[in-house]
Amino acid sequence: MYKRIIFIALALFAMTAYAQKPRMYVKEFTKANGVSQDDYSKVRAAVISALNLTERFELLDAATISSIAEEEERRQSESAIHDETARNEIKVTKANNYILDGTVTACTVKSNSKDGKTAYTCVLTYSITVTDYANNTTVASKKFDHSPTGLGGALGKLLDESSSAEGAKTSAINSIKTDIENFLIEEFPLRGEIYAEDFVTKKDKVVECYINLGTNVGVKDGDWFAIYEVQTKVGKTIEKEIGRLKVTEADEEISNCKVTKGEKEVKKALDRYFENVENDPDTQLLKIKSIPEPLFSF
Repeated sequence: MYKRIIFIALALFAMTAYAQKPRMYVKEFTKANGVSQDDYSKVRAAVISALNLTERFELLDAATISSIAEEEERRQSESAIHDETARNEIKVTKANNYILDGTVTACTVKSNSKDGKTAYTCVLTYSITVTDYANNTTVASKKFDHSPTGLGGALGKLLDESSSAEGAKTSAINSIKTDIENFLIEEFPLRGEIYAEDFVTKKDKVVECYINLGTNVGVKDGDWFAIYEVQTKVGKTIEKEIGRLKVTEADEEISNCKVTKGEKEVKKALDRYFENVENDPDTQLLKIKSIPEPLFSF
């Protein structure tokens, strides 16, 4: 109960202001010759579903984008161009808006028959590009290639093959969820800080802590972050990774986390923080940055 009260109190007095999720409009993709309309639609739908699952963006439809453009045009009219309030509203309207475009290059199923049995594999390639709506510049772009693993042996067959053509396609398209999760972590990482006001220690280890990020920016239970200590060496400021943490309870503006790696290093870093902050109020808290879920996590 006491822990929950602290959690709520920290949320109420969070140091950072409420952060609105950025907005993203997913355009109609293009498709290469040979890609069926059905396969194209499934790939695009899988991308949209993956974006929704991350809870990182407010997805917009065509009507919303059109209304934003119309409002911008109205505020830039001759009658409003000298109005400072109107100019500021334009900036707010355009801020944190992205447009995602994509191309489906291939979705091809291949078969291989052996000993009277037929196995199927799918080659799926597609690309996505994210554009900043405010200045029409590309901020992120990546091509995804889901070809057979080429591992060979029993493991390769298990990963690559399906007993049906449709099953092979479904398996490839299901991989889009991980593609999008990792793409966003790589290109739009969440950054924040560890709260030094409250954490749980066991002997010389920090085992639990709070971070200043929550569901308002898309943090969910089970998300992973790397922990960094800010250090100054030879006049340069660097961030040194000292540990990892996993979100166990995400609230609106703050999240409770379990430290999964570097527990001793995090404790030492926090001790150094408390020693330094007495003489230098500008001493920085431990930083965090979102990372993909480790391959082996417990």
